[in-house]
Amino acid sequence: MLWHYTTVDALKQIVTSGAIRTQETVVIPGQQHAVWFTLSTTWEETANVSYGCMGQVTHLDRQGTFEHYGLARIGVATETAPHTWRDYKRLGGVASDYASQLYAIGTARGSRIGDWRVSFEDVPQSQWLAIEVWDGEQWHVIGDLTLIERLPIEGRELKAALAEASAREPQSRHCLAEVPPGRLLRSKVPYARRPTALRLLFTLSCTWRPGISSLGVATCPHRVLPQPAETPVDLRWRRGWASLRAGSTAS
Repeated sequence: MLWHYTTVDALKQIVTSGAIRTQETVVIPGQQHAVWFTLSTTWEETANVSYGCMGQVTHLDRQGTFEHYGLARIGVATETAPHTWRDYKRLGGVASDYASQLYAIGTARGSRIGDWRVSFEDVPQSQWLAIEVWDGEQWHVIGDLTLIERLPIEGRELKAALAEASAREPQSRHCLAEVPPGRLLRSKVPYARRPTALRLLFTLSCTWRPGISSLGVATCPHRVLPQPAETPVDLRWRRGWASLRAGSTAS
């Protein structure tokens, strides 16, 4: 089985949309959109969240990402994403210098590049085999998909919520293909309204795309730490996030 690692915050939107979407904004002209997976059964280090403040970037490790954003993963069959890293470089229209940077970032963070797998198409909910959420000690299979909407995203609260859910109903594998795509949750914030930011060096990242947190695109807003002095980019980001929160509250 292959795994797409992400945060609980991003998982809510993925499940609501009914598919793991390919990268929406292309960093390099001509580069193909892709969805990233790995053979790793523990975690993918490039899925950790990074955030910027005053031109400085902080990279959270796995524990830090869990404590502030929660850890989640979606499992699919190996044939769903058959392309290896070499295939991606050959078929994805990736410039050699960009590929070298992604490779360097992955290895520096402890990723096994040989475990990476790629799909050049969206992966719909009908192809998902499992959804699991980390409680700080082990992965929990999510049998009741409506639970995802109610899950907190911060580690301590998330662990308590999963323990409570397990006590009420034993975990069981869920046949995800039987659930109509796009009808799993009531989305308070339409996927299309979520702001997208492009930064040349470092951006926030909430779904796993190797190295994208260091080189490319964020498709999911995060709670950025207060900034004493804001750049124009930071100001636009904050206003977009405030608008998003206002829309969610209004609904």
